[in-house]
Amino acid sequence: MNDTKHCAECGAPQPGYWPKGLCAQCALDGALAMTHAESQVHTQT
Repeated sequence: MNDTKHCAECGAPQPGYWPKGLCAQCALDGALAMTHAESQVHTQT
């Protein structure tokens, strides 16, 4: 049985025990992008 999952964003293989969704790199990139976007909104007031 193949327990390999794939990242929903980049398609990178993930181990079977990894939560369904994004790989660590895509999750981090998304979090950093959200943080940067929020700081842009707050500084423009």
